[in-house]
Amino acid sequence: MDSATIRLVRWVIARERSTVVMLVRARLPRSNPTVAVLREMVARRPFRPLHAGKPWITGTGAAARRCMAFFAPILEARPVLVDKRFWSLSGLAKLPRIYRFFRWMLKRHGPNTALRATRAVLELQNARALLRQVRPSHYVTHNDYSEFSLAFALACEEAGVPILLYQPGKMCKQLPMHRISIAAIYQGTDPEPYRSRLLEGGKIIVRQPEIKPMRAAIPDLARIGIVLNNYFSVDGVSTVVNTLFERFNPKRVLLRQHPNSRHLLRDDRLIICDPQEPLGEFASQCDVVIAGNTSAQLEVIQSGVPVVHVGELDDHPYDFYALVADGVVYGAHKLDDVHIQSVLEFYMSPNWKVPD
Repeated sequence: MDSATIRLVRWVIARERSTVVMLVRARLPRSNPTVAVLREMVARRPFRPLHAGKPWITGTGAAARRCMAFFAPILEARPVLVDKRFWSLSGLAKLPRIYRFFRWMLKRHGPNTALRATRAVLELQNARALLRQVRPSHYVTHNDYSEFSLAFALACEEAGVPILLYQPGKMCKQLPMHRISIAAIYQGTDPEPYRSRLLEGGKIIVRQPEIKPMRAAIPDLARIGIVLNNYFSVDGVSTVVNTLFERFNPKRVLLRQHPNSRHLLRDDRLIICDPQEPLGEFASQCDVVIAGNTSAQLEVIQSGVPVVHVGELDDHPYDFYALVADGVVYGAHKLDDVHIQSVLEFYMSPNWKVPD
């Protein structure tokens, strides 16, 4: 294997061994990994026309939109979204070798790691094939290190395409494996680790947060929001919704799922919001937002809306990002333990640590 493939596979193995990822994977429905990888290997989708010479970005959701808006003036062009549906595997002669790699990984690292490492290798082959046909002016990434985005970044690095990195928030601390031309980092982040990844002549831009004043009162809890990460617990969400109606009797409960969620919740008591809408717009419709382990907590607070972190909504450990421990977010293990007056006192306290 070449160096980029080795780096990619090692990264997947290290990620899959992390405690949080293993916990999440254990809760997901199991499928036959051999069937899944064979299905991906033979899937062939035609290339759609892409914009040569334009900046490209992978990923969706609020972070990607902020990233696109930030870099558009710098690049004098709005980045074009490139999605894995736009391209397909080329080089069928490589498939037997990839399948042997999958079987080798399956024996040594188990089904989850084998499937995701093989998928990463396929993504890298696809990205290389795409870049041989059409090239962007820049590749823009926003700390979304899925197999797809990381493979795409490594392929761009090989092809000499400049890579621009956008750090959505301080919680996104993972450093890139590849070299970068520009790093737009969040205020308060140590720039030195990013400086070590810069190409000669590269630069670091420090972004300043935009923070609205926190609401001084919650009038009647008529509008309560729930924001989820990509690995929420269906039973946990049901418990939280039941508790909300039993204790607070809101007029509206708005639910915003992660943009990449494949399992769509349905509940007649909830208003299901568009997961692609900016978080600030979602927050503006809420008096208070209930959240699990998601970076959306910070953006909701920066919109001036109180957040209550509860441990029932997902399979991550309680306060995984340490926002409650750091005094940034009000939190409780269970919604039953939450008292609205305490939430207001927390956010109105002179000791409240305003997120930077």
